[in-house]
Amino acid sequence: MESSAVPPADRRRSFSRWEIAPALLLALLAGASILYGASRPGTYDIGLAYSGGAEAFRSGHPEAVFTWVSTPFLAMLMALVTRVASADQAAMAYNLLNLALAVGLIAVVWAKLRVRVEPALWWVSLFAAVIFAPLSSSLWWKQFNLLALVLVVAGFALIRSHRSFEGETSPPVGRARQSLRAAHPLWGDFTGAALVGLSISIKPVVFLLPLLLLLRRDTRRAGLYSLAWIAAFQGLAQIFLAYRARDLATLWPRAALANFSVKSLPETNGWACAHENFSPTSTLCRLVGSAADWNLQRAAVFAIVVLFAVLLLRLLASALGRSWDLFAAACLLSPMFSPIAWTHYQLFLAPMMLLLAVELPRDRTALPRWVLLAVAYLLAELIWTPVGTLADIAGGSQLFGLRFLPIKEMVLTAAQFSQYFVLAAAGAWFLARESLRKSTGFAVLRV
Repeated sequence: MESSAVPPADRRRSFSRWEIAPALLLALLAGASILYGASRPGTYDIGLAYSGGAEAFRSGHPEAVFTWVSTPFLAMLMALVTRVASADQAAMAYNLLNLALAVGLIAVVWAKLRVRVEPALWWVSLFAAVIFAPLSSSLWWKQFNLLALVLVVAGFALIRSHRSFEGETSPPVGRARQSLRAAHPLWGDFTGAALVGLSISIKPVVFLLPLLLLLRRDTRRAGLYSLAWIAAFQGLAQIFLAYRARDLATLWPRAALANFSVKSLPETNGWACAHENFSPTSTLCRLVGSAADWNLQRAAVFAIVVLFAVLLLRLLASALGRSWDLFAAACLLSPMFSPIAWTHYQLFLAPMMLLLAVELPRDRTALPRWVLLAVAYLLAELIWTPVGTLADIAGGSQLFGLRFLPIKEMVLTAAQFSQYFVLAAAGAWFLARESLRKSTGFAVLRV
């Protein structure tokens, strides 16, 4: 049973006059950010992907390019792009696409939140999203993270839209959508799973989502569809690469798997243990002070992250597979398994941050959890790459003429702990929410 103070779905909260000021300020911030991102020269990460695509079309082996660590499906897409556009043209087009995705995602999400949260929190969270440093980094680096996030959010929203509302007195869908769902009960799962599969095939950041969908009865079918779509997308890519390589052996994705495995090793990738690498494996490598036992370190980190996942999912035992709780957990935990995670990977902390901002009570009892969330956000804001960091602005390792420890490394080290503060805040809230459910018999509203 669920209790809620959320306004009815068909109720619209009107804007007040005082909101004109934050609206104008937001427009200025967003406009300045868009102009800056659109005017930045260079192809950045889309240029690296373009090089891999060119090699994929030429030889069927994108892994021959040293910087290539992506999926066969992305190699096929970029190979096709090289046939119709130059690297500069592709970068410009993708830059515009990224900007459109950012504006569209924020507009859709906050339009839905308008009826769920009070105006003050709505504006604060909206500003926080617009100036979120990992979002800016994804835009300015011309990264695929935003595309992957938008696809997986849209896919999961479709899966949710066709959930069962048995027992609800006022299902949050109109009559037309209910009729569509009744006529095509598999449509939401099938199309939603296709978008989830497409996201993971382009960049497998949220690879845990299909697995979590499989663990819940209400989403098992969607999880199976997602895995089937991933297999179909990657299978199509392998056929393309085998055709370009003129080698049937390329049908097996061994080369792609071996490529990522080898290029994540310290001896072949100088970034494996660098401060710019925010993965837990990189953090452990720096704490140990050596990469000599890399495989042992990877095994230890894998075990720790699995422990994190098990503990968090146990606190979500009562959550349905179609709840945003599971989605946010998948976005939070998935990047931790990778041996390489740059600052823009923190974009995937946003779903859990937003969920906590909406769900956390506005009283003193929740203050410690609000503090954890605020610290997590501020740590993520430390890094504005490729523009630089706060340490760069301060003058690198010198501040006001005084010699300090390498400040930039300290800032980078601090920034990567954002993920752990988000994890702590989520665990603390889910634990409190589950305790409340058991003691009262009522479930706290889940968005």
